[in-house]
Amino acid sequence: MSYLRRFWNNIRNSFYNPGFYAQLGQKRFWRAILVLVGISMISMLAVCVMFAVMVWPFLRSFSSDDFVDKYYPEGLVLTAKDDQFTSNVEEPYIIPLADSLKDESEKFANAVVIDTSDDLTLEQIEAYGAYVVVTKNGIAGTEENGRMRVITLKQSELGDFVINEENASSWTANALSFAKKASLPMLALLFVFGVLFVTLWHMFVLVFAALVVKIVAAVKNIKMPYPNAYVVALFASIPVLILNAILNTFMHIPFLIDIALFVLVVSINLKVNPKATEVETTVAAESAPAVTETD
Repeated sequence: MSYLRRFWNNIRNSFYNPGFYAQLGQKRFWRAILVLVGISMISMLAVCVMFAVMVWPFLRSFSSDDFVDKYYPEGLVLTAKDDQFTSNVEEPYIIPLADSLKDESEKFANAVVIDTSDDLTLEQIEAYGAYVVVTKNGIAGTEENGRMRVITLKQSELGDFVINEENASSWTANALSFAKKASLPMLALLFVFGVLFVTLWHMFVLVFAALVVKIVAAVKNIKMPYPNAYVVALFASIPVLILNAILNTFMHIPFLIDIALFVLVVSINLKVNPKATEVETTVAAESAPAVTETD
């Protein structure tokens, strides 16, 4: 029986097959983890496909010229020379923040303010209520704590440069080109690290889920060592993961529903003397004369 066939049978039996669950105590732990890795790979593949479907059409249709024409202030030229900014507009030049982006505290009313007329104090900069303030000597930006921090041109060591519509369009086009080239490597990294994170996180959660399995087993008078309970919890969580992946596309599933579904799967599959009509396993059994597997 091929690996994919055994993998599919594991998923199917995880929903309901008391005979299958009865044999889980004989399975090698690392083989059970392979099933979890397979589920994680399927989940992250779905995430990567959805991400690509949403982002790639945007990257293909995005026009740097149209973007700059729409958002760059008409005629604005900002020049950095000898570690100082100058502009060709009347200052202070204010670019207001869209109403939909303003916060409830109304601390920030502007996106960008240009005031290169003189050296500004930090209090004067914050009084503009802007996320970014271009001063005579540098640029002030908002930190996570809401305070402004000034980075001078001398500190940045960027040298002399000019910001205008032509340069803005060129820089935007270069950024778009880089984003297109980096999209596939980024998706690959997202997939690899996503699989690793989902697997490790689920293995951690199963530490506690195994305790739930032991409680259900105790109620049913079934002897269940903790390592066996961990493997049972792993397979019993597969239906929860699959249904979550499907239903979360349409609605939010409360955590208590996940727990209830997990307990239900464990309860209906743990039996003292299971009589399974079909027992298909994906993991090789350790030496146990009373247990056989079919491939």
